Amino acid sequence: MNGIEHFKLAISKYADFSGRSRRSEYWYFVLFYFSILMAVTFAEGLLFNTAFTYVVGFLFFIIPYFAVAVRRLHDIGKSGWYYFLIVIPLVGPILMLIWLCTDSQYGLNKWGPNPKGEGNGQPGSSDLPGDLSRHLIADDLAEKSF
Repeated sequence: MNGIEHFKLAISKYADFSGRSRRSEYWYFVLFYFSILMAVTFAEGLLFNTAFTYVVGFLFFIIPYFAVAVRRLHDIGKSGWYYFLIVIPLVGPILMLIWLCTDSQYGLNKWGPNPKGEGNGQPGSSDLPGDLSRHLIADDLAEKSF
């Protein structure tokens, strides 16, 4: 999936605060969001010397931004409410940056399956080599039967 597809995916989940989002979906959304906003603001500043379009663009993208940020926190096993820590001076933004750069939590968590497909209990989703994962799953199921 390329950057534009990640941006479209985030926009298609405009106000979806459930589920999980990969790092690439979050960071491509942020890249395109700020690029579009800055380009429009620059062009408008040259032509009209106002910030009206910036404000409209900011308001339009604020809900999908928070939605993708919350889903990103879900992906590392944190509640979306943790995003409010960003208001704590210095510590909050640094902590949020670390969390937003953290790799996905392996497998299922309470917000859903891993968007990478790793450890979701699906065939071929394990990181174990070859048939080893099938044997381990079969052995585990055999131990739990009756």
